[in-house]
Amino acid sequence: MLLVHKGGVRLYSTPPVARKLNAITAAWANCEVFVLDEKSHRDQDVFEDHKVAAFKEMVQGFETIGIPESGDPRRTIEKWPIIQSYAVDEQGTRKFFTMSHKIIDVTHELSDVYSSLDLHGFSTMMLTSLELFKRHWTTTLVNLDAVYGGTKLSPLLASKSLREIQDFIAEPLTTYFTY
Repeated sequence: MLLVHKGGVRLYSTPPVARKLNAITAAWANCEVFVLDEKSHRDQDVFEDHKVAAFKEMVQGFETIGIPESGDPRRTIEKWPIIQSYAVDEQGTRKFFTMSHKIIDVTHELSDVYSSLDLHGFSTMMLTSLELFKRHWTTTLVNLDAVYGGTKLSPLLASKSLREIQDFIAEPLTTYFTY
């Protein structure tokens, strides 16, 4: 489940998928990831209860929920199992999701986003560009450690100006973005 809002992103995932997504979502600002631990994930009842509780927490505080549904979004969303579970008495809600949230169609708003997506381009970006960026970022952190490896400046850079030190630290990223 994915909830994108003005202030960030809320994402629910299973542990195996979360491990793969972590490389991507770790760099996102204000990204909350809801994931059950590996051991509890194997217990189907615990897993389902956690998913419902995570969904409720994800939508808490939002009066309006948008889904890409060009028909009747209220009718469509009430057929989804996660939405149906929202009204289960043992979860404490006792009312239908559409009674406490306004459901709107966001198909038109997402059409520009969808039209700019290219599966091949996205796959290439995720498989090559992201990995390359991660390598440059890691090298930048290594440079930072080399400069400030302890409490004082590395002797190799002690005679350098602040600008030269900054350039040394950031060189992997500046090179990455230059090309």
